[in-house]
Amino acid sequence: MLLLRKLLYYLLIPGGLVLPAAIALHRWSDRPAGVENAIDILPYLVLSAGIFLGWRFNRSRLILAMLVLTVADRALFLAPELGHPELVAGLVALLLPLNVLWIGLIVERGLVSTCGFMRIFGILVQPVAVDVLLRHDPQILRSFLGMNVAPLPFLQEWGLPQPALLAFLLAVTILVMRFWLRPHVFEGTLLWSLVASMIAVRAGGGETTSFFMATGGLMLVIAVLESSYFMAFRDELTGLPSRRALNEYLLRSGGHYTVAMVDVDHFKKVNDTHGHDVGDQVLKMVASRMMRVGGGGKAFRYGGEEFTLVFAGRDSDECVPHLENLRREIADSGFTLRGPDRSGKKPKKGKKPPKGRKQLKVTVSIGTAATSGHKGSAEDLIKMADECLYKAKQGGRNKVVVAT
Repeated sequence: MLLLRKLLYYLLIPGGLVLPAAIALHRWSDRPAGVENAIDILPYLVLSAGIFLGWRFNRSRLILAMLVLTVADRALFLAPELGHPELVAGLVALLLPLNVLWIGLIVERGLVSTCGFMRIFGILVQPVAVDVLLRHDPQILRSFLGMNVAPLPFLQEWGLPQPALLAFLLAVTILVMRFWLRPHVFEGTLLWSLVASMIAVRAGGGETTSFFMATGGLMLVIAVLESSYFMAFRDELTGLPSRRALNEYLLRSGGHYTVAMVDVDHFKKVNDTHGHDVGDQVLKMVASRMMRVGGGGKAFRYGGEEFTLVFAGRDSDECVPHLENLRREIADSGFTLRGPDRSGKKPKKGKKPPKGRKQLKVTVSIGTAATSGHKGSAEDLIKMADECLYKAKQGGRNKVVVAT
């Protein structure tokens, strides 16, 4: 369920919102002058933002995507002057999805490097090669683009050469498979950017083409910002909000809340005995249980094997039953160590592990403190909850200790 939510989120944000909004804006026939002016400068703003963010965050794939979209837009705009505009449009429709696919498959290597310069050269050499072919033997290109590879009626309705449509379908298929295997906001947004750019290609040049090319770039810019936010405020392993997010959440929670510090018992021994991979799986299991804690608690990864729960607007006595339920649920869930012959799939619910498969007992200790009756900052309250956590450890672990 968590993976499905993650896939849907990365697929819909931002592309699933931005592209429909862009289509609606484009179809708005009675746009005010201010909106028209904003649309006119949108491509320049998006290109500038993409280059700046790509440089600042060292995201070369964003800059490469901006370069591909810009070259495609300018090629369609200048096609009538170059001659053979239908061939230029067909070649852009063919090369654009292949370039987007390439960007989706390459590994981030940075821009200021030999690899980065070679990638830029690989993009810039394409319009030069097309220009040379158009000047010397356009018939070769016309024959290639005119091939009827798959005589299917629905392909002919697109109004684009079949090789270009097949390149688009190939790119979409591979990008979807890659997104499924490695869900990430940039990969999901590449799909939407490809759709927007193909809408632009069908327009055949002009303001509509520039608008949808800019829309494709805008979605990628937002995706990089979203990815950077996730890296800063989310823990990559567990998917929980990070310590920085905790600090900001406490500032917004007002003066009435309860903090609980949760620590996995004997975690160092688990790592030393079974390895860090097992330790990571234990942390993810604990995090998944904490996400479902009752009482309105919000879970955070504090660091290492330590987590934090914040119950806004609640006192300790209201939170203890939910903390006890969490403690018991983790202790009763158990953790089956993977055998060398075990697949990566989870066992079916209710199915017992095979005989001889080692069960790892996982428990947590919890210390909690509330703002009511205690003066001081959020940091002081966390220290108080940490002291209670220490008492729970000293008292035999697998306990909940409340500050008095």
